[in-house]
Amino acid sequence: MIHLHTRHPSDVLTDMPDPEYRSAAEGLNWSRLKLLGDSPKLYEYRRRHQRADSPAMALGRATHAAILEPEHYAEHWKVYAGARRGKAWEQFRRLYEEYEIITEAEAAKVEKMAAAVFAHEEAGTLLAMEGVNERCAFWDERGRRMKAKIDRTCWAGDARFVVDLKTTRSVDPREFAKAADTYGYAGQMEHYTTAVEKLCNVQHGAFTPLILAVENAEPFDVGIFRISPQVREMAARYRNRLIDRLEHSERSGSWPGRVPTMVDLDVPRWSNLRS
Repeated sequence: MIHLHTRHPSDVLTDMPDPEYRSAAEGLNWSRLKLLGDSPKLYEYRRRHQRADSPAMALGRATHAAILEPEHYAEHWKVYAGARRGKAWEQFRRLYEEYEIITEAEAAKVEKMAAAVFAHEEAGTLLAMEGVNERCAFWDERGRRMKAKIDRTCWAGDARFVVDLKTTRSVDPREFAKAADTYGYAGQMEHYTTAVEKLCNVQHGAFTPLILAVENAEPFDVGIFRISPQVREMAARYRNRLIDRLEHSERSGSWPGRVPTMVDLDVPRWSNLRS
């Protein structure tokens, strides 16, 4: 069912430079919210201390840009023919300080991953649909300002999708399911899809969340994973528990760590004590 005042994704999702979104735009994003699954202590620490950038993070941004914003990738990334050390590297970094920089080996990997995604029949179809890429969402939920940077929102007829691009070690469904659980992908997709549905004024379930995954090593295999309605419900409950935990810490002023009270020491299955 679509509400009377349904709005179009292209009208409610904001085109905003990534640095502005990350550093200046107000709102609670999934990257911060998921830390509460570890502990309120980690959440509060990361709120005060930003993570330093790394080559792995730069490579991830390059991959996203090459697949979702090819023109932006061509204009804003520079390739360095060497290792990230020494005087030559420092000179190159100063000369192109306004650009993202990756090495030749990284650029080759990015190009192969992008080619693999575009060559995959279903992935190519998703990317060819009418849609918007790398758009920001801002909305109010439970009295709190929320935000999300959504890789892709696309539509064709009655089919509507929220797509997140991931690089991964393996797209084997069993292996990827383990990785998805470890990194909280279902919760992340619930955060993103909730944003689009609220802003478009449609009911929960109107958009289908998909993860488009590409392996980060040869043969750069590709897989598309749908978040089923059942998993969405589980993810929604989990996400609400994280917000509950945040609200409790804010009210109490207490930010406990992983082990706030004494526990018995467990013995691993492979311990010498068991022999």
